This record gives sequence, C-alpha cells and structure tokens, in this order.
Amino acid sequence: MTIETYQQMLEEIAKSYSKNPRADWKVFIKGEPQAERAEILVSNGKDTYYAKTFPFNPQRITGRAIKMENISIEQRVPYPSGIRKLSEKALEELLKSGGLSSEYISQILETHPIKAKKVKKSVGLVGPFYYLNRDIRDLADISPSQKKLVEQLDKEVERLERRHVSDYIR
Repeated sequence: MTIETYQQMLEEIAKSYSKNPRADWKVFIKGEPQAERAEILVSNGKDTYYAKTFPFNPQRITGRAIKMENISIEQRVPYPSGIRKLSEKALEELLKSGGLSSEYISQILETHPIKAKKVKKSVGLVGPFYYLNRDIRDLADISPSQKKLVEQLDKEVERLERRHVSDYIR
C-alpha cells in the first residue's frame, strides 16, 4: 500500500475494469461542493481505491490515492457501477428532451456493465455513483495500518494543496 497520484489510480482502475467490468464495482463520492474537494472510493469487491482530490485548475483535478486490499464496503447499492451502452432509442429521447425518463434509466441500470471498448461506435453512460455517508476510517474492516495510511494520505493532500495554492499566489 503506497500513496500514488490520482491519475495513477484512475489508470489502474481502468485496467482492472477492462479485465472484469462485471465485478461488483461500486463508486462512492463524498464531497464539499463549496470547497470543490472530493473523496472518491472505488471498489471491485476485491480491491478498494481511495482518493482525495481538489481542483488544480478549472480543467484539471489532482490529488492522491491509495489502494487497499480485503476491504468490503458495507453500504449496499441497488446497481453496480460501470459503463452501459445507450440504445439508439434512448439516445434519441435524450437528445430531444434533454433527459431520460425514469423508465429508461431503470432499463439501462438493469443491464450488465460492459468494457469501454464495446461502446466505441455508440454512446455509453457511466455510473451510478453513490454518496459516501461516512468517513472511510469508520468502515469496520479497515486495519490499523490502513487507517494510518489514510492519515498519511490526508497529510500528503494537504501539503500538495498548500504547495499548489502558494505557487498560484506567486
């Protein structure tokens, strides 16, 4: 378990997802909209990735992340997270009305997530994303060493953000 960049975490998740999009993927987000910070927790049932992010500039988010093994997320979700192909009919409705009916959304979520490369010539939807309603340190099965790593991650993100702000002010 080491601290890595948010971008490295995204690349690792993309590789893992492309190998098994039907794993029990869950994506949780805990954010502070006014501060534009977010905590992101992604689990595939085997590995759990945790990131703390903040905006580097209006076009780029940055942060730090860790990967933890043998963590089960106790929060139940109705649908696994992932990429789902959007049908031509649903795409037409989306373009005409600017949104999809709850019926279409339910139908889409009932389908199995697919690999990103299977959506190349059509449109895919990503999600669902769920709200993380508690601190990651409160998850029952996080070991003391994992809690310590989360604390180190917190400090690293604070240092990174302070350095970014001081560079911005100069």
